[in-house]
Amino acid sequence: ELSWVVREVVDSRKNRRRRNHPVEYYVLWEGYSDAEATWEPFEHLQGTAEEKLREFHRRNPQALRDPRVVG
Repeated sequence: ELSWVVREVVDSRKNRRRRNHPVEYYVLWEGYSDAEATWEPFEHLQGTAEEKLREFHRRNPQALRDPRVVG
């Protein structure tokens, strides 16, 4: 089974196609180049990368935030 580990969250954006929770995060992955970064919704990061999300928002307090990110 592949295991994807978040190296860093570097940006956030609003995805207008997602109605309920439109915020996505630009994620750099452990073991992969920056060119392989992906936009991910909170659901894909929940439970495994929430500390990385908090770090991102501490560094970028004005960035778009999914309301489910606590801290």
